[in-house]
Amino acid sequence: MALPRVLILAGGKGTRLGPLLGGLPKPMAMVGGRPFLAHLIERLGAAGLTDVTLSLGYQADCIIGHFGERHGGVALRHVIEPSALGTGGAIALALAGQGDAPWLVMNGDTCFDIDYHAFIACWRARPAHLAMALTELPDCSRYGRVVVRAGQVIDFAEKQPGAAGLINAGLYLLTENMLRPFGLPPHYSFETELLQAHCAALQPSAFIADGYFIDIGVPDDLERARRHMPLRAPGAG
Repeated sequence: MALPRVLILAGGKGTRLGPLLGGLPKPMAMVGGRPFLAHLIERLGAAGLTDVTLSLGYQADCIIGHFGERHGGVALRHVIEPSALGTGGAIALALAGQGDAPWLVMNGDTCFDIDYHAFIACWRARPAHLAMALTELPDCSRYGRVVVRAGQVIDFAEKQPGAAGLINAGLYLLTENMLRPFGLPPHYSFETELLQAHCAALQPSAFIADGYFIDIGVPDDLERARRHMPLRAPGAG
């Protein structure tokens, strides 16, 4: 069976990172001498996921100019938001007309080392339902906690300082048709206005993994990625 296409949400400004970006868009933050986005693409290529679409917005030309239409063995397409659409709107724009074709969707500022093929198998066990990748952290206060029962996401708990538990790792398997019944506007948050607001209807499958996880959206974590993120050799595939 064919592998899903991949969508990376790479339109973020990185306002909270300020001077650490050196004027670059957030996915182009330098880690190990290369853009963070390059590391994500290389990990996908190593897993055989070689058909990638980049959802772009802020400084799209910077990203296109760096990567072009191929990085290593990975073919790259680009979808540019006409204006900021939020994570949900960006996904809907990129997947327009794709129907029931499966897509692996991921954030361009988050690295989560998981077994992509095991995640795909999790989704194929319940293909009518969205699948979410989760990981456990000792402190979920930045993200909020995901509540799981019998392999299914059933709720999202409020952020609580110091609380341990499972978090949404920003990695999904879904189809365009899963988004359509909810009648959401062109601009919306995938996390709050779809996942949290319609969790009972979506019945997301939970895929829990313990691989390396980093979200570079705040200065401390970008610096942590620069110090400790496991790096692959340049190139993909």
